[in-house]
Amino acid sequence: MRLSGIAVLALGLTVGCSGAHAEERGKESQFHFRVGKVSGSYSGPVSGTFSVSNSLDFEGEFFTAPKTSWTFRSILAHDLSAGRMMYAYAGVGHNWYLWSDRVKMDAPDGATSFSSIPRWRYYIGADIGISQAIVYTYSPVLQAVSVLIDFGGHCAVIYQVNRSFGIEGQFGYTMGFGFSSVSVGATTNRFLFGVSYYL
Repeated sequence: MRLSGIAVLALGLTVGCSGAHAEERGKESQFHFRVGKVSGSYSGPVSGTFSVSNSLDFEGEFFTAPKTSWTFRSILAHDLSAGRMMYAYAGVGHNWYLWSDRVKMDAPDGATSFSSIPRWRYYIGADIGISQAIVYTYSPVLQAVSVLIDFGGHCAVIYQVNRSFGIEGQFGYTMGFGFSSVSVGATTNRFLFGVSYYL
């Protein structure tokens, strides 16, 4: 009986020690690539609108907690028919995930890992950066541009296809305040669709 008790105790300690090495962690970074329509209007010394349906959006996202992250983003709205970069943006932002978080993994040392993959992920966010917009065209090679401080918000949904790959839709709205020699105020709308990929 004493030997059996010692054996059970030793087994329990072994399992407990093995479990102590288990580590729950999550994917720490994510890359987004989106394509879609960026449209805007501006007013000031000159007024007008622009709309580019083939805009490109590149974003790197770095998680600081299961439901929050920092982002670095660049948007290029190049009008192919006119051959002009109508709008360009670069900035930083912060995302908050709602009702779900990043992909989680429970990875014991030397054992099979387990993943927790939310099928749908929702988030809202805010970003601020510098943008440049063409506000007046004098000729095919000469145009006036305005440089602005842009800030705004966005909301999005991601359908997680597998552990790394997701399909995403995002809507955003920003306001811009010019500070260059041609200074205008502007608003933009972003309707973007694309993919997300955990790194």
